[in-house]
Amino acid sequence: MLIYLTLLDDPAEQTIFAEVYRLYAQQMYRLAFDVLKNVQDAEDAVHEAFLRLVRYTGRLAEADHPRTRALVLTVTRSIAIDLYRSHRRKGTVPWSEDLLPPTPPPESHGLGDVFAALPEGDRAVLLLRYDMGFSVGETADILGKSANAVTKHIIRAREHLRKALEKEGIEV
Repeated sequence: MLIYLTLLDDPAEQTIFAEVYRLYAQQMYRLAFDVLKNVQDAEDAVHEAFLRLVRYTGRLAEADHPRTRALVLTVTRSIAIDLYRSHRRKGTVPWSEDLLPPTPPPESHGLGDVFAALPEGDRAVLLLRYDMGFSVGETADILGKSANAVTKHIIRAREHLRKALEKEGIEV
């Protein structure tokens, strides 16, 4: 909360803002989480809402007022909806190592062994691109790499898979 108070010069505004924070922070978080269904995104939305509310603090007569509550929750809802739409437009998917398949058991042979032997970065790129159907650009965004780097990973991984499968006697 201190970071927001440093943005305000007037002690009276700081007092009102601190009270707004105390009264509405949890409600704002619950509202943002209801829209976004993600803890980190909800926290981001609440932070952005408080930054926006700093501009309105001078116009607030008192913190515990229905109009203040309506303003706070309206700003929070708008920001959460904007963030939700932004994620949908970009096709953003939170990346997690849990998306990678488990390493196959040692007794299995074939494609699973070859795939498991790939470096983790190459496995991730192939899974996102071919198994989950993301474009090269989307895969790059998810992994935080450039599209050229993703393309190189794909080329290297496919070549590695081809050689390893031929070595196993599987024609490609």
